[in-house]
Amino acid sequence: MATDSISRTRSRIVQSPERIKRVIVTMTTTAIEDKRTVTLHEGKARDLQAKITALFNIEKDIRSCVEQLETSQKELAHLKDQLDGKKIERSELQLKQDVRCHTPLSLTLRLIPSQARPQTTPQRTRKTRARTEACRGQTARVTADHRAPAEGVRGDGTGEEGQRRADGEAEGGG
Repeated sequence: MATDSISRTRSRIVQSPERIKRVIVTMTTTAIEDKRTVTLHEGKARDLQAKITALFNIEKDIRSCVEQLETSQKELAHLKDQLDGKKIERSELQLKQDVRCHTPLSLTLRLIPSQARPQTTPQRTRKTRARTEACRGQTARVTADHRAPAEGVRGDGTGEEGQRRADGEAEGGG
């Protein structure tokens, strides 16, 4: 028993106290460095969390801007449609005005006294018909040119259909 007691006591006695001191100093240094590293990482984590919050706010702002942009694009498309409609309306009014301007001229030519035109009646009739047909053809071409964009925008038909109608007016006499 005494030997057991001696062996237990010997196991508790430090064989090399200098080595143990070095291990303790190393462990203390490592613990201090670990505390510094933990403190540094905690600071970085706080900075990153602040950046994440800022990025979320930026994302919200960007989504808001995208929504506003989409709304603006829809409004722009609507305004373009209105502008196209006004252009078509303007061209139709211009066409009507052109027709009205040509009509008084043809009436004036008819009212000129026969002495001012020394042609015979058949010659005069042929020339009048030729001028009338030329005017109708020109009016039909202008009408077709103005109707084609209008029909394309409105969806009433194709440019070819407008051309067929214009050709039919020119051939059928109106």
